[in-house]
Amino acid sequence: MLRLNVFFMQHVSHYCVHGNVASMLQKLPIYGFVLTDDIGLPRYWAAAWTLIVGGSLAPSTLKQRLANVEAFYVFSEADRSLGSLDDALGSLNMSLLEEMLESFFVTLRNVPEVGATAEQRWRDALAFVRDTCERIARTPALSAQLDEMRIRLERLDRMYGQLRIAKKSMPAFVRALPARVMQELYDAVIPYSKTNPFKTESSQWRVYVTFLLLLHQGLRRGEALSLPADFLKSENTPSGRQFWLNVRTNEYENDDIRHTAPSIKTNASIRQIPVSGRTATALMVYLENYRGKQNHSFFLCSARGQPLSAEGIHYFFKRLSATLSKEGNKILYDRTGMRSISAHDLRHTAAVVRIKQLLAKGDPMPETLQKMRSFFGWAVDSPMPQLYAKAAFEERLNTVWNDAFDDRIAMLMELPQ
Repeated sequence: MLRLNVFFMQHVSHYCVHGNVASMLQKLPIYGFVLTDDIGLPRYWAAAWTLIVGGSLAPSTLKQRLANVEAFYVFSEADRSLGSLDDALGSLNMSLLEEMLESFFVTLRNVPEVGATAEQRWRDALAFVRDTCERIARTPALSAQLDEMRIRLERLDRMYGQLRIAKKSMPAFVRALPARVMQELYDAVIPYSKTNPFKTESSQWRVYVTFLLLLHQGLRRGEALSLPADFLKSENTPSGRQFWLNVRTNEYENDDIRHTAPSIKTNASIRQIPVSGRTATALMVYLENYRGKQNHSFFLCSARGQPLSAEGIHYFFKRLSATLSKEGNKILYDRTGMRSISAHDLRHTAAVVRIKQLLAKGDPMPETLQKMRSFFGWAVDSPMPQLYAKAAFEERLNTVWNDAFDDRIAMLMELPQ
């Protein structure tokens, strides 16, 4: 571990010192996110933790965890009586680390309203201290103290593992978009339709295929934005041509230039998803006729030839939400409590429809939940399939689809040759 961190310091510190350091959380070429101190040098144990643990996390998750760890660093530095967090970790000064954690917990808790952000900040700080101490204790020089350190770490878990900044909140109930709202959205998003709010053909097709990826394939926004141009795969089988797509990190791009870089959420999110022939045709039409030649490998691109951004998708749904009729808006609010539609609402809708289809086919619930995990990329311990099952059983969640989900919408125009 020490050798890894020395390597990191040698290669990254020059950039931090001579580069333009604007904040404590930096994103560096090749290395990704790193915490720096007030003079621009990497924080020692945070850098080592990033190298060892960070590779297993999605960039967005790593960024958030480092931001929470940085808050713990800043807190310890503000109280001069506590000293340096890096020094306390390096010397395995458990008494001082416990004092730091206790003070940090009290500070987070001592506010009028405590939210989920404070809870996650506490969890990440505690995990960082525990993981780092455990790895330091494994070094050969400290092998004689390993048993004693395990006892101290177990004590750390007992003392702080059950502490809660705030009461644990239950996941929000998820709802599919109402039938009337979905019908109006389809009418607006189909290329060349009279209610389509986007003026150019290329923009209409860009929004349309984004809509299909989010709804028909149930992708997360970051997954859709990460797709490379060659993501659609196919093979000929005895029953006909079969299509599928691979959800994974874009291996052709080393450094994403977008302000909010998309990412694959977890290892469970890496998966293969079947694609219907009609949806595959629409995706290929956009790729061959409207995407154009780009200097990047991402499937979705902006009107200016850059990779499509999260902000771009937000804009799409802002425009689409504005096309809803007065009655459609009222139904949306009455059923969901929302005034507008987001990209993730389509994933919610896709999940509710899929689970209703599987149950209608007679699949037993355990098999249905497993298929849902595979299709939507949920971890084995995720409660999301059960939440969608609950939503699917609501009588009022009727949909605009018949049983053939992917083939519900016929193309309303002749596809370009």
